[in-house]
Amino acid sequence: MLGGVVVMGEIHFGQVGSGFMTTIHDDGTTSTAPTAKCDGCEQEQTKSGGLAIRDVGLETVLWLCYKCRA
Repeated sequence: MLGGVVVMGEIHFGQVGSGFMTTIHDDGTTSTAPTAKCDGCEQEQTKSGGLAIRDVGLETVLWLCYKCRA
């Protein structure tokens, strides 16, 4: 509790290997985003902002999350 106001952050959860992460936002709404395992940090991260390095056949050979690509 902060100055008589309850402060709550967003909650992120997902099942490892499911390929999706669900977020409960501060206003009570939810959203679902696809995930992938980052080749840099080896954590399950949302695909938003990530970087895919592809070979000539357009198959992804390296995927970095938004934190590792910076």
